[in-house]
Order: sequence, then C-alpha cells, then structure tokens
Amino acid sequence: MHGKKEQGSSSTHSDIAWYHCRGDALLLQEADLVGIDKPKSHLIQLLVDEDPRLKVLSIPGMGGLGKTTLTKKVCNDAIVKRHFQNHAWITVFESFKVKELLKDMIRVLFEKVRQPLPRGVDSMDANNLKGIINAFLQQKRYVLVLDDVWDIRAWEVLRIILPECNCGS
Repeated sequence: MHGKKEQGSSSTHSDIAWYHCRGDALLLQEADLVGIDKPKSHLIQLLVDEDPRLKVLSIPGMGGLGKTTLTKKVCNDAIVKRHFQNHAWITVFESFKVKELLKDMIRVLFEKVRQPLPRGVDSMDANNLKGIINAFLQQKRYVLVLDDVWDIRAWEVLRIILPECNCGS
C-alpha cells in the first residue's frame, strides 16, 4: 500500500522512509547537490542586505523538493554565520503544541549562546514563554528557521514575539 494508512496502523513504510531520507538530505555535501547555487546565492543576498527591517522569507513547496536542504546550506554559509549574532533552527511538527514549541525555541536560543535556561521555564504559561523569547531577541540581529511548518497557526503564534528592532533580522 503506497501512501495509504492501513487500518489500525499509525504509519506506513513510505512515511518511515520519507522521514529517514529527510534527515539524510541534510548530510549531503554541497558538491553533490545539483542546481542549488543560484537559489542559495539569492537567499543569502536577501538575508544579508542592509535593510534594517525584520524580514520574513518563505520557501514553500511539496515534500521532497529540497527546501530543508537548501535552507540548511544557506544557514551554514560563512557569510550568513558572520552576519547574524543569533541563529536558531526550530522544527515545527505537524501536530505542534504552542507551549512545547515555545519551550523548544527557548532551549535552542539559550543553548546556542551557552546561557542557562531561565528558571521555571517548564512550568511557565505561553505568555511568559513568549516574553522570554522577545526579551532574548531584543537588539540582536538574528536568523530563525522554522522548518517543516504545516499550519499557518505556528507562524501566527511566533510572528508576534519577534521584535522589530531595526537590526536587520
């Protein structure tokens, strides 16, 4: 059965294969990728231009097109790494829970700069978690990747906590 779920089964072999291949794609060497140079250069140019306003770039498309691989190569580029003070890669699962997404974001942000997590993060409500993220990102030039977003609600939750501090984030 290709692409259909069997009754009583939570996944199929194609679902499992897709999940494992997705992670493998991130390990590809750039020399092994065909046609990535032009879109990679274009995205880097958009990210590091001198416009100080907060920018949002979206890379839409069906699964398997290479969106995650392209984004990973852009974020790992030396120009991008030097340009932004903070970098975070957040995977947004199809069945995300708001508080868990916010906690994951806090963990990633604080671990990247080797700061201890704020006390009580695990027991905070969503508004306090949003406040921590907003305060952390104030007056910093940051790049955040929200990977594998299936639902616009994830973006709606996060967009209001991203500060517009004219730093070119």
